[in-house]
Amino acid sequence: MSRIKAEIDDGDEASSVEFSIDEVIAHHRGAAWGELDEEGRMAAIRDYAEFLYARQNGGGGQVQVRVNPATLPR
Repeated sequence: MSRIKAEIDDGDEASSVEFSIDEVIAHHRGAAWGELDEEGRMAAIRDYAEFLYARQNGGGGQVQVRVNPATLPR
């Protein structure tokens, strides 16, 4: 199973998270995954990356999330 890689920048330091699309789908709430367009799926992926970062680093706030497009499932 391929892993999605996202870089996170919270303004003070850069970090990264890695996860599977299955994790994103399981965490996603709202419209069914199959009903989401490309933009909706990318938003869910970025939201999950931000969630993982906050869980690992004990906080949230404003962060910039950049998903490595080469790691996205096709």
